[in-house]
Amino acid sequence: MTLQRLARYSLALLLLLFNLTLLHAQKKTVSGHVINQETKEPMPGVTVSLKGTSQAVVTDAKGYFAVNPPADMTAVVLTFSSVGFNSREMRVENDGPLNVPMMVNHKSMDDVIVV
Repeated sequence: MTLQRLARYSLALLLLLFNLTLLHAQKKTVSGHVINQETKEPMPGVTVSLKGTSQAVVTDAKGYFAVNPPADMTAVVLTFSSVGFNSREMRVENDGPLNVPMMVNHKSMDDVIVV
């Protein structure tokens, strides 16, 4: 009788541990810091989009961001965009924070039309 009870408790414990690892795997957060490549200053207000989804965040006043990709997403690609800067895509390869330098878009406008 005690052997059956021990087997039941062991099975219940294994199932609980398995479920906890699944829950932990779903909470992956990708974070990082966006800077101006020329001045090395942090860039607030940069839109960080998760490619293939409608999910997006904006960098804070110090240029930091954090985004939570879906658990079933196999390849995480982030798109960074800001007015006056070249947009860029970055594939997330590791678990560490990303450092994202943004290049200034030096294209000048020939005409400005004010309505």
